[in-house]
Amino acid sequence: MKAWWSLVGIRIRRAATADVAEIREVAQRTWAFAYQELIPADVQTSLVSRWYSDDARERRMERGILLVAESAPGQAIVGFINTFRNPGRPGEVALAAIYVLPDHEGHGIGTALLCRALAGMPDALRVVAQVEKGNTVGLNFYRARGFDPVREMDDEVADGIVLRTVEVVRSLPRA
Repeated sequence: MKAWWSLVGIRIRRAATADVAEIREVAQRTWAFAYQELIPADVQTSLVSRWYSDDARERRMERGILLVAESAPGQAIVGFINTFRNPGRPGEVALAAIYVLPDHEGHGIGTALLCRALAGMPDALRVVAQVEKGNTVGLNFYRARGFDPVREMDDEVADGIVLRTVEVVRSLPRA
């Protein structure tokens, strides 16, 4: 476990319109690390460009919570999280994305982002996320934070590229 001071200098805040390029860059760099054996680099670039475009960011901000972690106030973005309430499932929060640059992993930034996002949804009863089975860093992150795997499914992320995806769930204590 990291000491409390490991987050000194990190600032977590709501994403702004001007952050889209840096969010896309964090996604691109983390995908290159996490999915290097799973998704070809050109497909990663195409998916990140589409899923982290200006329009996609607008939808993420309108639909839920999009937070960024800066290495220091006003400095580079080193991670982000996107959560939203699951329509039709009261009390359920979907964790759509959480990424921290590889050279900043292991310092509590992902945990801080998760805690901060959930603090913005105090009536949440459970959190659901999906992670690719081959993403060991992501799976280990979720396991260490009390998420349990509940099912596996095939996920076609691009033409002809099917990944095995694990859905993980964590129940939250009632306030």
